[in-house]
Amino acid sequence: LNFNTPSERPKNILYENIQPQVKITNFKLFNKDLPVGENEILTKNITLTNHISLKHDSNVITFEFAALQFPFSYRCEYAIQMEGFDKDWRNIGTDRTVTYTNLSPGNYNFKVKSKESGSKWGDDFTSMNIYIQKPFWLEWWAIVLYALFTLFVLYLFRKFTVAWEQLKTNLKLEKLTHEKDIELYNFKQQF
Repeated sequence: LNFNTPSERPKNILYENIQPQVKITNFKLFNKDLPVGENEILTKNITLTNHISLKHDSNVITFEFAALQFPFSYRCEYAIQMEGFDKDWRNIGTDRTVTYTNLSPGNYNFKVKSKESGSKWGDDFTSMNIYIQKPFWLEWWAIVLYALFTLFVLYLFRKFTVAWEQLKTNLKLEKLTHEKDIELYNFKQQF
């Protein structure tokens, strides 16, 4: 074989930019598979779901995913990003699972993309919206109740402080009046 230019040498040949489609294959809560049913978190199979709503204490979640590149999916690399948690894409290599723990209440968008080993990352990705509900003690009406309670306590504190100062003033006035009465009595006795 005669390789005339460096770009014709086998080690310099780059893979074509192959970006296999990715599917989310499983969703776990606290490392346990979720049942699918009408009154469950997942009402249909995870591959058909694009939005999941969780309670505030359900904040340890695991995604499993796979690239649709048969029979060579083992050569695929993955990058993930949880919008609202991760700032940028994270390359996780050939791992096909990712776990997030202690997610705060709010909206998140989990995104995963793949590429064949040696190729460049593309712009196509698979995503799933996750909503973690606020606990009732952080809802707007609870915060309004906290504010009203705080204002009530401040009002009582102010009323107590004013009453205390009034009592101290009355005691001083009474002491001065008593001292004047004694002074007047002594003056009358001397006269």
